[in-house]
Amino acid sequence: MPCRGTPPSPRYFHSCCLYGNKMYAYGGYSGSERLADMYAYDFETNHWSEVDCTNGDCPSGRSSLVAQVYENSLYIFGGYNGVHVLNDFYKFRLKPVSVPPPALVQDLQKLINRPELCDVTFLVEGKEIHANRAILAVRSEYFKVMLFSGGMRESIQMTCGGSDMDSDYSPPIELKDVSHPVFLKVLEYLYTDSICDTSLEVGVPLLIASERFMLDRLKALCEDNIRREISVENVIGIFIASHR
Repeated sequence: MPCRGTPPSPRYFHSCCLYGNKMYAYGGYSGSERLADMYAYDFETNHWSEVDCTNGDCPSGRSSLVAQVYENSLYIFGGYNGVHVLNDFYKFRLKPVSVPPPALVQDLQKLINRPELCDVTFLVEGKEIHANRAILAVRSEYFKVMLFSGGMRESIQMTCGGSDMDSDYSPPIELKDVSHPVFLKVLEYLYTDSICDTSLEVGVPLLIASERFMLDRLKALCEDNIRREISVENVIGIFIASHR
């Protein structure tokens, strides 16, 4: 058969197993030493390639071993190393574990404005926005003081409801001087460390909000976005909005 690539060195008493469209050969005896290498032959491309099996605990050189494929792994048992008959057992995964892409950011974003998953409510332009106290506190010193230190008016408003209220009830914290869509963008940043699809109409007030909530990275992101979007046609409007 035609062969390409780098074939294994001459040997006998090696193992040989089929998996998918490949044949795997491991170990064997060269006539002078017991081998501990693995090669794969691809029947579709007629190509030999050496398989890296050095990660983790690897079998020592051996011949007369037993090897078998089960599911996605090659199992090797026993053999002879030239001095001793062996009874050790090894597993080599032939197909890498499929690791899904990270989804932490997307999952955290799903928490925004989900009443059943949140424990604090803000009132912005007459509309309720739901969030998580712990996330806001670790991401923003402003919200940490507001929600846990008790030194700001908003904290007092939240923790000191009227006597006729349920003990588990926390009234919404009203936020003024920020619009509903802008505060949602603030939360998007706090939960994901990024912002997306921000127009200048939102970007300028979001920049102002980043100053209020002491979010330096958000401020820099807004400044960069505005710098890229600014033009002769909109520069005056941006200037006026920034001084309101």
